[in-house]
Amino acid sequence: MLYLLLIEKIPQSMLASYFRWLTEKCKEETLEALSDWMVEEAEFLIRALETRKGMATKKTPTDRRTHRSFAAVNNGRERSCVCCNKFGHGEWNCTKFNDGTVRQRWTLAKERKLCYRCLSERHLGKDCPRTQVCGREGCKSNHHQLLHESGTQDQKKKVNQDGEGKISQSPPSRSLQSVPDLKAENSSALEQPTGAEKKTYIATLASSKSSKEVVSFRTVPVWLKANGQKIRVNAVLDDPSSASYISEEVAGGLGLSAPYEPVTVQVLNENIETFDTMPVDLILENSDGNVRVPFQVFTCPRQITGSYKVVDWRRYQKRWSHLGVCDFPEATVDPLVDVLIGQDQVDLHYARCDVRGKPGEPSRDWVR
Repeated sequence: MLYLLLIEKIPQSMLASYFRWLTEKCKEETLEALSDWMVEEAEFLIRALETRKGMATKKTPTDRRTHRSFAAVNNGRERSCVCCNKFGHGEWNCTKFNDGTVRQRWTLAKERKLCYRCLSERHLGKDCPRTQVCGREGCKSNHHQLLHESGTQDQKKKVNQDGEGKISQSPPSRSLQSVPDLKAENSSALEQPTGAEKKTYIATLASSKSSKEVVSFRTVPVWLKANGQKIRVNAVLDDPSSASYISEEVAGGLGLSAPYEPVTVQVLNENIETFDTMPVDLILENSDGNVRVPFQVFTCPRQITGSYKVVDWRRYQKRWSHLGVCDFPEATVDPLVDVLIGQDQVDLHYARCDVRGKPGEPSRDWVR
């Protein structure tokens, strides 16, 4: 009933835009869908107004971008800020959020499950309608400006270069669901290192340059287990990397936590990436369950292989006769890569046999 009353009050031109939005988003006519559309439409109107008339000259002491908050329809009640539980402002205008350090803002955004791109609680990054480049200090990442952390002069110079090895500073915003591990054993975890000792590793990270040549990384689906939970994700076997990494979202899904420590990663084109990481311990298991090993890794706050998606070879193996003998594992639901297995886990790189075809055709390694 409330939905119909609201629909009657919307002008015909905007109503046409609303129905077009429903079709594009494949959504049904519900009060929640109407609320989502109103929030998105309001943001676009603000952006259009700023473009035509310019941003307001008055800025905060830290030169933060000014945002306005709008009350959306939510079953007749005004939503409160998830950071301070007060009404009348959004998370991006919250005093508690703005007064914290950048690291504290990241932590609060993770705890409250806010979108890293616009700080909204209504969606995750992959569905963000307000994605835009940060722009502060030349930063080309898609995180919100309040989540931008100033670096050294060398790091600023690196951000302004479009070189290989560059990865987005925005943590992956995907919904990862863990399931109970029925085979979990009550064994004590390895002691986790503490302190802020700075460590340097070598890694192959995602490239920002596009290539016309199709390349498939050495990937394998694995189970990660910890705290009685398990998640099935894609792992890439990276021979040049000296350490192993998992995405922070996976670590959060498994309930893993540890003190942060700074890590410097030197990529192959001599660029330097520096970020805070948590050393965590878990169990890695292959899809068949016949390989189960302790797995010490560092968390990575960014996408490990960028937007690269794993190839489901079961769909293509009939194109090449030599791949007919391969029993490819079932692909994961999410094709992105969340684990990088480096040379610190060299035994997992061992190939039991190679399946090769003609020059230019794909080859297959059987690993543990």
